[in-house]
Amino acid sequence: MKACKSLRILTAALLVFFVSVPAQAGKAAPDLRQFAASVEEHAMRLEDSFTVAISKALMEQLQEPSSVGGGNTLLGEITSQAGIFGAYRYSWNDTEMTFHEVSYRSGWRILRCQESGRTDLLSQRERNTLTEAQYLAAGATGSDLEKERYIYDELCRRITYERQNDPSGEKDTAVGGLLNGRADCDGYSDSMLLCCGLAGIPCKYIEGDSLKPSALTSADGGHEWNLVQIAGMWLMCDVTWGDSDDSEISYLYFNLGRDDATDSYIWEERTLFPEIAPIADFSSQLMPDQQPYTVRSLDDVYTAACTAASARTGRIILFSPEKPFWKTDSEAFMQMLHAGGVEQCNYHDTGRFFELSNTVYPENPFCFCSSNEETLAAISDYADRGIHTFSIFFHPSIAGSLFANDHSGLSALLAMSRIENPGSYRYSANSGMVSFTDVAFIDSLPVCAIPEDVSAVIQEQMSQSSSVICFLLADGADLSAFLDQAMNELAGFGISSIQYSTLGNRVMLFLP
Repeated sequence: MKACKSLRILTAALLVFFVSVPAQAGKAAPDLRQFAASVEEHAMRLEDSFTVAISKALMEQLQEPSSVGGGNTLLGEITSQAGIFGAYRYSWNDTEMTFHEVSYRSGWRILRCQESGRTDLLSQRERNTLTEAQYLAAGATGSDLEKERYIYDELCRRITYERQNDPSGEKDTAVGGLLNGRADCDGYSDSMLLCCGLAGIPCKYIEGDSLKPSALTSADGGHEWNLVQIAGMWLMCDVTWGDSDDSEISYLYFNLGRDDATDSYIWEERTLFPEIAPIADFSSQLMPDQQPYTVRSLDDVYTAACTAASARTGRIILFSPEKPFWKTDSEAFMQMLHAGGVEQCNYHDTGRFFELSNTVYPENPFCFCSSNEETLAAISDYADRGIHTFSIFFHPSIAGSLFANDHSGLSALLAMSRIENPGSYRYSANSGMVSFTDVAFIDSLPVCAIPEDVSAVIQEQMSQSSSVICFLLADGADLSAFLDQAMNELAGFGISSIQYSTLGNRVMLFLP
C-alpha cells in the first residue's frame, strides 16, 4: 500500500503543469461529487486521456491534502477510487482539467475490458486472471449477500498475505491475488472488486489508514479495502482482515456500517462517494451462521458464551448496542466469558463488535451451574449416564463461596452429591471451572423403609470408615423418625451430633 500511495503523491505533487490555451465551452463541475462522477465515467471506458469540467475554486480544493496519512491530495483520493493507478499528467485552465497518460488498476482494467468485450486489450497474465475470476464468480449463487460471502470466503482461502517486497508489483493486484495466491491489501481489494463485478455486485475501492494493530498493514498505517452495495446499502468489506492469521475466516470486518468502522479505519469523507450506511442491518451484514449475540449486560455476555460453548462454536461475535462492556469493565467481561465455558481464545474488537476466535473448550463433557441445586442435579445426571470425566463451570455468583478457604464450600457440596470420593480435581481460577477425572459414583444406595433399617446402614458404612452416611428414604417415610434412630445408633460410636442434608429421597448424614 505504501508504494502505491507514493506514486499517487508523485502524480498530485510533481506532474502538474499549466497551459494558457483558450477556454473551451462547457459548464464547470460545481462540487467534488460531480467531479468524481465525471472522472469515474471516463475511467469506466478506460480512456487514457480525457477532459473534465472544473472551476478554479474546485481545482484549489482538489489540491488540498487528504485527511488520510501518506501525503495524498483530494485529487489523488478521487482518482484512486476510480481505478486510476500510477503516474499520470494533467493540465487545467479555468474551466477544464485534462488527464494524460492514464493507466488503471489490474482488477479495474480486466473488469472493464470484459464488460465492453475488449478482452483482446488484455495481456496474457490478465486474461488468465480473468479466467480464474470468472470461475470463482460462477460459484457465487443466491442473493447478493450470499454471492458476496462466497467470494469473500474463497478469496480468504486462496490468497495468503504477502509481507515481502515484490519487484513485479503483482502483489498489489488481482493478478497476484488470483494467479499467484499472494497479495497485500491492494491485491486483496483489487481481487474483490474484480470478482464482485463479475458476479453483478457493485464494488469500489477505499483507501485510508488502519487503526488496528496488525502485521497485515504497512509501516505508515496505510490500508486499502472495499465498499460493496448490499440490499441498497453501501458497506465496508475488508477481505485482508478477514484472511487473518487465525485458522478461521473472520467476519468482524465483513460489511461494516460507517459508525462501526470508525474505531478501526480513517478515510477521507470529502471524497468518498457514495455515502456509507451509518449502521448495517445484521440481515445484510452477516450470514445467519455468523449473526452476533446482542449483549446489554454482563449476564447477557455469560449467556452468549454458554450458548456458543454448548455448540462448541470456534468463532463468537458479540454486539453491544449501548456500551461496549469489554471497554468499560474488561475484568468482569472476561470473567463472564470464562465462566461461560471459554477456556482460551484470541480476541479483538471494533466499535460495538467483539470477536473471539480459535476458542478452546474442555475436551470432556461440561455444564454450567449457578446454584448448589443445579450442581447436584448435573452430577446426578453424569452418574446416570455413566460419564466419569467431566467439567463444571460455576457462575461467579457462587464461585466465590465455593472456592474460599481451600475450597471448603466445594468440598461440602461434593459431599452431598453422588460422587463417592472426589479425589483430585483441576480448578481454574480464571473461569471458575472444576474438571473431574475418573470419578467414582455411588451407583446404588440402600432403601430404608422403617427406622430400624438405618441401624444396618450405619453399621455397614461405619465399618468402611465413611464420613458421610447415605441412604434412600422409602416413599412416604417420616424423616424425623429415621434421624432419631440414626442418633441412637451413632451414640454407640461416640458421636453425639450430626448434620444432614436431603436431595429428593436421598439422605446424607455428615459425621464430625
